[in-house]
Amino acid sequence: MIKISDVVKISPRGTITIPSKYRKSLNIKNNSFIGIKATKEGVLLRPVEIKEKSGYTKKELKKIEQLSDDKKNSGKIFNSAQEATKHLRSL
Repeated sequence: MIKISDVVKISPRGTITIPSKYRKSLNIKNNSFIGIKATKEGVLLRPVEIKEKSGYTKKELKKIEQLSDDKKNSGKIFNSAQEATKHLRSL
């Protein structure tokens, strides 16, 4: 059995406040993300980092780099990301 050090109250909206001593020791800042997982002992909260995901595949990004180095394609303007993606896939 795990020893409980602190007790927090769940608000009507289901939120909890993580005591400042835990936020400081785990370097949890305002607007940080926390992962949550149910375990046999209860609920595990863990700081997580969310990284922005590119809308392009590695293959498409490579084509973009090639296009930017290619003088004949310089200055090509697309009206939308979908139009640019369609052009990349045609190469």
